Amino acid sequence: MNQDGSYFSMTIPPSTAKATTPGVHGPDVPSVQPTPLKRVVSGAALKELLAGGGGTQAKTPSCEDTEFRAYAHSEIARDVATIKNSVVMHLTATFLRTPASMDSGHAYLASAFSVRDRLLQRWNLTNEYHDKIGAKRVYYMSLEFLIGRTFDNALLALQLRDEYAKVLGDVGFRLEDIIDEERDAALGNGGLGRLAACY
Repeated sequence: MNQDGSYFSMTIPPSTAKATTPGVHGPDVPSVQPTPLKRVVSGAALKELLAGGGGTQAKTPSCEDTEFRAYAHSEIARDVATIKNSVVMHLTATFLRTPASMDSGHAYLASAFSVRDRLLQRWNLTNEYHDKIGAKRVYYMSLEFLIGRTFDNALLALQLRDEYAKVLGDVGFRLEDIIDEERDAALGNGGLGRLAACY
């Protein structure tokens, strides 16, 4: 703010500043209003509309790719070489690390992303199965929960703790040190929070 109480720099002419600043208009400066945007139909929706269609795009593919379906329905290989490729891929492509610029924090993140890939594939299969049988779903939302650390739990649930220990040992880390890199979520402290963490 200037000494005279104005917000405008002395290097900007007052008429210019007022004309380009919303809500600040003097009697001698015309108000500048932005042109309202108008939504238009374009791209594939426009072609479909011109061809006599309803203008809506399909939300599911018109054909099924058998290779994609086979990949989605097969478990990611559990061998050490596949796990190592996944961890190294996340180190180099997701976190842009080289062996010289990597530390235990990056090793944890890359390993966690690798585990997440496996969990997401199983989650997709579970959701697909529930959709297929028409299972009902119940959603429970809580703003407090004591979830704790999940990396070690996920490794135990996937029964891949020994394999990840071998992979991390190959790149120069102990699994126990990598597990310690995970921060504890420690959100909330109520009984309902503990209940929410179970679902």
